[in-house]
Amino acid sequence: MRVESTAFGELPFSALFRAYVAGDAALAPFYHGFPADEATLMAAVREEWSGDRATLTDLLNRFNAPYSPHEAALANIRQLADPRSRVVVTGQQVSIGGGPAFTAWKALTAIATARSLESATGVPVIPVFWLADEDSDLAEITSLGFPTRDGWHTETLTPDSDAAHAAAFVPVGADRGRFFDDVAAHVPESDFKADVMAMLRAAYPEDGITLVDGFAGLLTALFSKHGLVLAGSTHPDIKAVLAEPMAIAAERHADIETALRSRSDGIASLYHAQAHVGSTLLFEHHPENGRTRIDAGGSELAADIRRDPARFSPNVFLRPILQDTLLPTVAYVAGPAEAAYYAQMGDLYPIFGRRMPVILPRWSVTVVEPAIARHLEDMPMPWTSFRGRIEDVERDLLAHMALPDVDHCMDTWRQGLAHIASTHVEFTRSVDPTLAATAESIVKEQQNALEKLRQKLLKSLRTKEETRLRRAHQIRQGLFPNGALQEREWALIYPMMRHGVDFYDRALDALAGCPTDRHYRLYP
Repeated sequence: MRVESTAFGELPFSALFRAYVAGDAALAPFYHGFPADEATLMAAVREEWSGDRATLTDLLNRFNAPYSPHEAALANIRQLADPRSRVVVTGQQVSIGGGPAFTAWKALTAIATARSLESATGVPVIPVFWLADEDSDLAEITSLGFPTRDGWHTETLTPDSDAAHAAAFVPVGADRGRFFDDVAAHVPESDFKADVMAMLRAAYPEDGITLVDGFAGLLTALFSKHGLVLAGSTHPDIKAVLAEPMAIAAERHADIETALRSRSDGIASLYHAQAHVGSTLLFEHHPENGRTRIDAGGSELAADIRRDPARFSPNVFLRPILQDTLLPTVAYVAGPAEAAYYAQMGDLYPIFGRRMPVILPRWSVTVVEPAIARHLEDMPMPWTSFRGRIEDVERDLLAHMALPDVDHCMDTWRQGLAHIASTHVEFTRSVDPTLAATAESIVKEQQNALEKLRQKLLKSLRTKEETRLRRAHQIRQGLFPNGALQEREWALIYPMMRHGVDFYDRALDALAGCPTDRHYRLYP
C-alpha cells in the first residue's frame, strides 16, 4: 500500500482538535501533555499502578473467553500480571457489523502505539479495546452504510425491542437474517465478498446474540491476532470491581458537576465544549424502559450502587474513569470528538484519586480506490477540494478547467477565410465570369464545413466537461461520501469487501511508524 499525508487543517476537523494535535499552549491546562510530548508519555509508562493484577487478568480472561481470542491476545492478558505492564486503551460504541471504518483505525492505532511504547521503554504495553457496551443509542448503532454501484446504501437492523436498553442487553433479534441478506445484496460483487460476509455472519450466529457479543466477536476475529484485548463494564464481575467509583460519583455529584462546569466554561472560552454536563454521571438499567438518566445523587444512591452495581451505568464522563480504574492506562487513543471532550475532564480525575491519561489521536485515514486515484490524476484541483457541497465542487472544477474558446477560434478562421475568398472569387470572375458562381459555392461549402467543425468541437468539449463533472461526483462520493470524511461513513467491512479480509493487517504494516498528527491516504 502507498501512503500519502495531508495536514488536518485542510480537512473538516474541529479547531480544538487541530490546536491540541499542534500542541497549542493555550490548551496545556486542559490535558496531561500533548500527543507529540514524548517525555510525558514515557514517564507515564513508568508510573506505578496500585490495582490488583491477579483480579485484572482473571477478569479479562473471562471477558474475552467467549470470543475465542488468538494466543497473542491471551499472552498479552498474561503480561498484565507483570507489575511493570501498562495498557494503551481505545474504545467505541458497539455498532452492528463493526460500525464505521474509524473503529478499525482506532484499534490499529492502539496496537501500533502499544508496540512502539514497548519497543522504546522495554515495558510490556498491551492494547485494549474498551467496548462502550452501556451505550443505548440504538438508532446510531444499528445501521451500516456503504457505496453501491448506484450511489449509497444504508442498511438498518430492527431489534426486537425499541426501548433504549444498553447495547449489551439488546439481542440482534429476528431481523438478523434479513439484515445480512440485504447487506450482501447491496454490496457490489468482488472476489472477497463471500469471505467477508461469512466472517460477518459468524460473528452473529443466532438471533439471540447481543449487539455487544457480535461486535466483540468481529473485533476478535480481525485484531486479536495482533494482541488486542477486549474489555467492558457490563460484565457483572467487572461491574462489581467498578462499584466504588460509581458510588463516589453519586456521593460527590455536586463536586463533580462543579468541576465539569468549571472546565467546560474554561474550554468554551477558547473553543466549543463537546459534551453536555448534567447533574450526575449515572444512569440506571430499567428492565422495561431501558437505560434511564439519574438526575440526583447522594448517600442513598451510593449505597444502592454498592449493593447492586449491575443496575447502574456510567455516562460519557464516567466511562473513562471506570476504564482507568480497571486498567493500568498510560494513554487513550481518541477520535477528534473524544479528544475534545477529554479537555472537559481534567478536574474530574482527582476526585477519583486518578490522573487523566495522555490522550493520543487515532490514525485518520481515507482509502483511495484505484479508479478514484486515476480520476484524480486528471483533475486540476487537489483531493481536499472535493469535500465541499457538490455545487461548490462543480463550480470550482469549471473555474479550474480553462476550456478552449472554440467560438473565438472559429470566428478568426471565418474572417481569414472570408478575406482570402473575396480575393480569389474576384480573380475567378476576371478570368471567366461564368465560373464566379462555382467559386462562391466553394466558399459557401467551406463556411458550412467550418460550422460543422465548430459544432463537433463544442460537443467534444461538452463531453469532456460532462465526463469531468461525472468523475468529480465519483471522487467526492468516494473520498467524502455524503459530504463527510470517508472514515465516518464507510462501514468497517467495506474496505475488506473491496481489498480482502486481510486489508487491515496490510494497513497496519503500511501505517506503522506514521505519526497521528496528520491525515493519511491509503492507496491499496
